[in-house]
Amino acid sequence: MNHVEALEAGLTATQAIKLDGLRHSFEVALARCYGTKLAPIICRKLTQDLILRPDVLAFLEGAMVEEIPDSIDGWDEIAREMVGKDDLAQRNLRFSNEELRLKILSEIQTSMRPAHRLELARSGELDTYLEARVLDELEK
Repeated sequence: MNHVEALEAGLTATQAIKLDGLRHSFEVALARCYGTKLAPIICRKLTQDLILRPDVLAFLEGAMVEEIPDSIDGWDEIAREMVGKDDLAQRNLRFSNEELRLKILSEIQTSMRPAHRLELARSGELDTYLEARVLDELEK
């Protein structure tokens, strides 16, 4: 039995209901902040690991905890914090961003006129041009 399972096994029914509510808010924050960039298995792991946070444990025990957010911005901050501290989530995000970047790059290259692409390549500006266009698309 791992830490998460051990903690969940010791929860009362009321605490389990509270935890479900917190996890739901956290899942929504993950979706809002990262969309489909995080794999479902990573989202499940992060959601399960929410119980390992000291502020969540204190809240489940009935303590008045100011760190438990009551706003969208607060939950988004917790989601970003947990993703930022999780190595697997960081690797997953890098992979997702690279995959999207390569797709956009391919679309841009395909849409360019061959003469324009050749002109930029000869002048040594093709890579700079493509990177700028990819960044523009990623920021949209």
